[in-house]
Order: sequence, then structure tokens, then C-alpha cells
Amino acid sequence: MPLAASFDLASGREAPEMLKEQNLRWSSSFFLYMDEKDYTFYLPDALVDHPQDPDKRISFQFSGGNDGFNLNMDSLLFNQYKAQGVMSLQSDRERGVKFSASADVQDIPYEIHGSYGNGQLVLRGEYIDTFIVDLRNNIRFYVKAKDFPVPLPDKVSYFDLTSRGNFRDFEHWTFRTEDFTLRNLPFTRSEDSLHLSFVANSNRINLYRIEYGDDTSTIQGNGYFAMDRFRTADFFTIQGDGWLQLFSGDSEEHYQMILSLQDDQIESDISFRNAPLRRFENIPLRGDFSGDITLTGARKRPDIFVRFELEDGELNQDPFTFVSVFSLESDRMEIRELELDYLGINIQQGRGKYLFQEGAADFTAELRLPFQEEILRSTLELTMDTAEILKRSRLNEFLLNPFDGRLSVKDIQLGSEEKDPWDIGFGYDGELFAFYGGPGNSVSGTINQNREFSLALSDPFPLQLRLSGILKEGDIEAELEQIRLEVEPLQGGLRFPFFYLKSGVVSGQNIKVSGPMNDPDFNGLLSARNISAESPVIPEAIGPFDGQLALEEKTLSIDNLSFAVGTGNVSADLSFVLEHWLPATYDIRIRTGLNRGVHVKTDIGQLKLDGYALGNFNIIGDRSGTELSGRLTLSSAVLTLTSEKLPPPPSPSPHSLRTDFTFVTGRSVEFLWPSANLPILRSFAKTGQEMTVQYDSGNETLAVKGNIEIQGGIILYFQRNFFIKEGAVQFNENELKFDPLLSARAELREIDEEGESVQIFLVLDERPFSQFSPRFESIPSKTDAEIAALLGYSIFGGSTGEPITPSDALIQTSDLLLGQLGIVRSFEQSMKEIFSLDLFSIRTQILQNILLDRMVVEEQASQQGAATSNQLGRYLDNTTLFLGKYFGDNVFLEAMLQVQSNEQFFSTYSGEDVYSLETEISLEWKTPFFLLDIGVYPDFRDIVSSITTAKVGLSWSLSF
Repeated sequence: MPLAASFDLASGREAPEMLKEQNLRWSSSFFLYMDEKDYTFYLPDALVDHPQDPDKRISFQFSGGNDGFNLNMDSLLFNQYKAQGVMSLQSDRERGVKFSASADVQDIPYEIHGSYGNGQLVLRGEYIDTFIVDLRNNIRFYVKAKDFPVPLPDKVSYFDLTSRGNFRDFEHWTFRTEDFTLRNLPFTRSEDSLHLSFVANSNRINLYRIEYGDDTSTIQGNGYFAMDRFRTADFFTIQGDGWLQLFSGDSEEHYQMILSLQDDQIESDISFRNAPLRRFENIPLRGDFSGDITLTGARKRPDIFVRFELEDGELNQDPFTFVSVFSLESDRMEIRELELDYLGINIQQGRGKYLFQEGAADFTAELRLPFQEEILRSTLELTMDTAEILKRSRLNEFLLNPFDGRLSVKDIQLGSEEKDPWDIGFGYDGELFAFYGGPGNSVSGTINQNREFSLALSDPFPLQLRLSGILKEGDIEAELEQIRLEVEPLQGGLRFPFFYLKSGVVSGQNIKVSGPMNDPDFNGLLSARNISAESPVIPEAIGPFDGQLALEEKTLSIDNLSFAVGTGNVSADLSFVLEHWLPATYDIRIRTGLNRGVHVKTDIGQLKLDGYALGNFNIIGDRSGTELSGRLTLSSAVLTLTSEKLPPPPSPSPHSLRTDFTFVTGRSVEFLWPSANLPILRSFAKTGQEMTVQYDSGNETLAVKGNIEIQGGIILYFQRNFFIKEGAVQFNENELKFDPLLSARAELREIDEEGESVQIFLVLDERPFSQFSPRFESIPSKTDAEIAALLGYSIFGGSTGEPITPSDALIQTSDLLLGQLGIVRSFEQSMKEIFSLDLFSIRTQILQNILLDRMVVEEQASQQGAATSNQLGRYLDNTTLFLGKYFGDNVFLEAMLQVQSNEQFFSTYSGEDVYSLETEISLEWKTPFFLLDIGVYPDFRDIVSSITTAKVGLSWSLSF
């Protein structure tokens, strides 16, 4: 029999709405014995249950008579609660009534006993110190309880209570609570407590103390409510106005409420600021939550206006920002504003509504997604048709009733390129939810009431897969039956710092997916085929290559992957840690092959690097930043220090970049200044020299340090090639200054007016490149003026002191034409490859000399009747050839050949081919004990006597 109907029959009035909504029924056998004085009754198998819900059930036996009754509750099940217990009551006309009860609720024992007599009810128990109600005249009561347990679904709360009061009627009563403390509140994650102290009567409620505290914060406040009327009618109807406020110690966190109740109307404004979500358990959100709630209209169904905001929050430990403004009216729910930013997904200008009686819903928003270093912009339009909802209180049925709808993605724009729109249709028939659509109908899936699901992505989608499984209480158990990712349609979208995938296919089968749905584990294998890549610092092609990637829980790795980079080869170990389905951290370790390495081309401040690197290169990072490090040996490399200004720092980015490299000079490392086409300084670094480069984009700092010793080279000055005997370039640069120090000693052999050979030395004493100003020495010793005269003949005119002509100015172009055409550089590279040389350099003014000979010497010959010039010595004047070869890592052989004409261009031509060859051959041997340096200066006109000019040097250093 329905329990509500039994209530109607027994009480003579309609059952409360709450009892009707429970839809309970009851059944029992009933035995009754009565005579003129006594009666007894017995219900041996009473049962109250729900016809469709087995978790709502009470079974008991109930018996009694004139002297009392006994209740034995075998079991009580109500949703997640279970209990059992007994109760007995004995009545005596002289001694009054005594009763006792015991029960276990959620395995917590309770026990009470008490009595009633002479108008006084006294109750005591395991958690109740005193409970006294005096029913004589005015009703008075006093209660004191300690550590009273309140079982909840996931925890147990406890309260302490000390309260007293009196009651005459609803116009005259007082209730005073000196202390009410509730500990371990529901829905919170840590131990907390709520303290209340208040006084209430028929005119007012004065909440003079409210305090809540946990390990997050402590808030305190008070409240007041002035009552105009207090009476009973369907429980209680209260009228009046009041307020409530709570603040933290620093006032950052606060809560306020203003309330007005008049007749059947309500007006209330509730606001809260910086409410920490971390105090609540079982929610993935973290951050400080703020909002405003306004209620206006009928008490039972007021209009509700809500604004929620979460700034700098986190969802599953990822940044999350959320703003929502919506309203609830009698016939509709309307979303007036929705903004969301999560994992790069940005939704703005969200608006929509749901009409309860029509069962129609619509929603529009602007979507932003980062893709391929561009922003994908689009408009979302969602429409739905579902069953009507007659009462707003049943809004939760919105997604329980059958429905169908469509999601449209329009106005798709990637950068400046527009894309075609696409739709996804979806529906729910009460048992199965299904969706289908996307670009070329490439997206489909289903999920049933048992949470068994399937998902498929197909062509033309670049990611194709089939995934099926089951969802269980926030967990996923599934199998990725097939997955195929085509890299090329993503147009470089698969990017890691300094490494971009361009083409190829990644595929796999039967990959297990298990664990929390937002962050599962993966187990299986993926195959990569024909993968090619590019890098902004590597000018040559990378790949194609194949490899196999292992998925183990949250780690995706591939070991000892080998692939081609231009003409070289590298091997790499790659490891990625997955979080929330996506790579969160990466660790890439790259090793070059044993040949000359990988071609690298990049800028370090004002230093341009173009050459080959051999060694280890590491890329380590996460979503917040990347760290690049390694130790690389340079070979066949050119380092050019330009006079360009330092580039401006990159715009601020949440993704930081840090670098920490050590570069070691190997064979054939050139250092040029101030340009590669027309270098004044062209030197060759000794092997084994180190330079460190450190950069931090977060602090916008750059540090380049090192001391690069010079093995040899040429300095072009006064149109003469000075052969470098020793020197070094010292780096101690930062983001504000990039001007290394140069020290050098270079030699040139010149012919004076008397036809004697003079050694001229160009000396630089650790001066910045921007202050390039050498001094000069000579053997035999000459004054600065004499040295300047020797060096200046070819520029400032001959001994006659005649003014400079256009022909003279041509000389100042040095090897401009040849440098611009690149002839010399190509010739040098070919010679190094043909003869397997590590260093080869040639500096010549042959083109200028030929032109000068035709323009000047022939002019002199025609005037003086002398023969015209066609002598090789005049054409090769000031030509320098430099070459070097390493034998192993410790022996270096170098040679220099310089051609000098013994006759000045601006002097009268003698008709003879008079020139000299200046040569030098040196051997440097790094022994375990000392450095041996042997120098020979051959004279091809007298080879034997030139041996006496040989030099032998020993040098060593001690460290202590």
C-alpha cells in the first residue's frame, strides 16, 4: 500500500509533498487482541520499500500493549546508508515512562536512555551529556552534547552543542546557542571546523559569532535578521530583512549576503570573493573563485542571476580561466556570457538559452586554438531539441531525456587562410548517445548507458584512429585498435624546439589505454615511417628515417634512432612523458656520427657560425620552457664577427628558452672580421679551444665566454697581408655588449727604397674589435714614419709625393671584386678537398694589379718610350698563400708563401721581372711533456744557407 495514502487515511489530511515524491510503499501482517482493559498488537514482518529502488528499504518487527512497546529494526537501507537497532518503552502510571534505544548507523554505535514524568523529559546517552525538556507551563529546554557523530557518505562529521531556550507560542519564544561546533564538514578535503553562537526569538536572529577555519584560511563574521512575522504554514513562513558577512584576516577572502523576505517574495544578493577551491575535495579545479548571485521573485521559484569567475585557476594541474554569466527564470535558462581558456582552447563571447517548455536549446561562441604557430579562429553554433521540462527543479533531466542536435564550426580561419566549415550531428535515444560528422564525415562515436564507448577518426582527418572501451567512475579501460598520423597535412604542426617534423607516417595497433580518464596510461608500440624533418639551425635535409616508439604507462620513448642529416649521420634517444593525453615533458639526446658531424648555421649575438659540429646535443623541456645544452666540436667552420647591432630581445613568452653549450674548436675553424666577403682578419683557431654560450630568455641574459688561441692567418692592413704568428680572441660578452678582445702579432716582409728586405710586425694588445688600431715594429728597426712610408707607398703615392689619382683609389678596393664573386672562396674549398688539407687560404690582388699595370705602367711607357709590362712578378705582388694540415690531433704542419715585387708600381718601370718569394714552414707538436715548435724559412735561391735561419722552440706550463 502506498505510504502516502496510509498517511492520508490515518491523519485525515494530505501527506506532505516530500513524502509523495519518495514513492514508498509498505506491507505487513497485523495481529491485535483487545478486551475491556487491555490490548496487545504485533507486526511480525513489516516492510517499507521502493518498487524500483532496492536501496530504499526498511524491515522491522513492532509489538506492544498497555505497558509499552518494542521495536526491532532488522535493517534499514536508504541510498548509501545502512542501519539496524532496537528500541523499547515501558509505561507505569506511578513511575512514568522509561525508554532506551541502541542502533548502529554506518557501523557507528549509538545508545540513549531516558524517562518522562511529572511533565519533564530527561534524555542521556553516549554522546549526550544532558537533554532536559520541561513541559510544565512554558516549555523550557537545555541540551549539551559532545562529539556527536554524523555519518556522511564519504566521512563522519562531529558536533558539540550547548543550547537552552523556552517556548510559550509562536509569538513568544527564545532560543540561545552558546556554542555550536561542527567539525569535519562535508565536501571539504581537510580537517576543518565551523563555530556558531546566536540568539533567536520571534523578533530577530542575532548571529553574533561565525567562524570557519581549515588549513587554507580562517574567516570570521556575524549576521542579523529582523523578523516581521514568524508563523507555521507548510513548515515555516518567515518575513523580514537581514544580512550576513564573513572576512578573512587580510580581507582578501570575503562573503556577504543581503536577504529580504516579504509575503511570498524574496530578494537576495550574495557575493563572494577569492573563495579557495582547494578546500573542496573531489573537484579537479584549483584557484580562487569569485561570484555574485541575485534572487528575485516568488520564494518557491525566484529568478536567479549568477556570475562566476575563476582567474589563474587550474584544472587537472593545467592553467584554467573561466567566466560565466547566466540566469534562471521560470521558463528558461539563459547563458549571457561564457569565456574559457584551457590547454590552449579559448572560448569567448559564449551565449545561449534553453527554453524549458519548448525543449529547445541553442549556443554560440568564438573558438581560438593554437595550431602550427598560428591561431585557428572559428565560430561554434550548437542547437538541440529535447523533451520539455515542466518544473525548473527538474533541470537535471535536461540530458536524461532523449534529444538530438547539431554542432557547426563556421568561419574557420588559420592565419590568413580560410577553411571550409563542418558539422557534427548528435543524438540520444534514451539508451545510446551517438555523433557523426566533421570534415568529410571523418568523426564518429557512441556511448551507451553502461558507459561503453567507441570513437573513430578517418580520412581526410590527418589523425585516423579507432578507440573503444568503457568508462568507470572517472576511469577509462580501452583499446586503441588502430592509429595512423600523417605528418605532412599538419604542415609542420608537430614541433619541438629546433626540430620540426615535415612528412611521414606514425601508426600503431592494439594499444591499451587505462587509468583516470583525464590522465590515462598507454601500453603498446608505434611505428614511424619515412619521417623527414627540418631545423632552423641545420641548413641540410634531415631524414627520411624509420623507427619504433614504445609506449609504457606515461612514457613514450625510442632508443638509438639513427638518421641522416645531409651527408652526415646522427643517433638519438627520445623520451616523452604524457600528461592528460598529450606530451608534457620531453628529453631528446642527440649524438653525431664519427665523421665531421652535422652542418650547423646560426647566430650567437653578433657572431655568425657556419660549419660542422661533432658531439652531443640535448633538448630537455616541458610546457613552461626548454633547455638546450651540449658539447660540440666544430670543424670546417667559419665564425664571422660582424659589426651589426645586437638583435633586440624576443617578445616576452610564457615558454622560456635556456641554452648552455660548450663549443670546442677542431680542425679548419676560421675566424673572420668584419665580414665573410671582405675580412680584415682571417685567422685559424688552434684545436681544443673552448667557448661557452649561455642564454636565458626568462631573464633576457646572454653570456659568451672563452679564449680562442690563433694558429695562424692573415690580417689585411694598408693593402698588405700580414701573416699572423700568434694571437687570441677573448670572449666575455653579454646581452648588452658584444665586442671581443683581439690580441695578435703578425708579420710582413717589405722591400725598402734601397731594395733591402724589412720585417714589419703588426701588433695588437688585447683591444676590442671596435677599437682596431695596431702598432708596428720592424727588423731592422725603423721609425714609425719610415714604416708608414713603406706601407703607404701603394696607397698614398710614390716617392714623388704626387696626389692620388682614380687609379690609385682602385688599389683601396683590395680583393673586393674577387670576394664578392666568391671565386677565391670556391677555389680554397676545392683545394682543401683535393689535397685533404685542413686549412687553405689565398689572398691576392692580381686583378687590381693587372688593371693598374694597364692604366699606369703603359701610360708611363708611352710617355718615356719604355717597354710595356707583362711580368708575372708585378701581377702577383702582395699575393699570400697559406695552408695547414693536421696529423692526428697533436701534430700540425703549416706553410706560408708570399710574393712581393721588388719594384713599386708608381716608380719608373725597369723592364725586369724583379720579385721575391717569402716562405715559411712550421711544425707544431704537442708532446705529453712540452710543445715543440719548429720553423724554417727557405730561400729558393740558396736552399742550403737558409737552413741556418731555422728556429726551434720549446714551451710548457705548470698548474698548481
